[in-house]
Amino acid sequence: MKIKIFLIMLLSQFCSCDGIYNKHILGNFYLTACDTIHELCLSYYDSVSKCYPIIVDCGVYDVRYNKEYIIVKRHPFLKPDSRLEYNEDVTEFYIVKVVHTTYFGDENCLGPFTEEEFVTKEKELNVGKLLEFPF
Repeated sequence: MKIKIFLIMLLSQFCSCDGIYNKHILGNFYLTACDTIHELCLSYYDSVSKCYPIIVDCGVYDVRYNKEYIIVKRHPFLKPDSRLEYNEDVTEFYIVKVVHTTYFGDENCLGPFTEEEFVTKEKELNVGKLLEFPF
């Protein structure tokens, strides 16, 4: 009987839905990954549904922030129809407006930008000094 209970507990651990990485940035914003750290994405915690909808898809490798904005750098997928490899020769930039609501609207996420487009938009928005998020 003890072995059956142990096996059931062990199996439930393998079938768990919790991500391997869930790190708070600020407000309801989190860096999350399900299987490997290479699948890191920016998510917004929805307190009503208790879920983490994705704002910026997998491939996030750099995050900087202040009280108004979160800046995200990510590598896109090598092939649009395959999520197995990232194109590390290309960097996409995102500017995410920090909001304090239960729902995150798409209008609060700007991008993807090229580096040149990002620099222009960053100046236009007067983003200001940013802190580096360690991960």
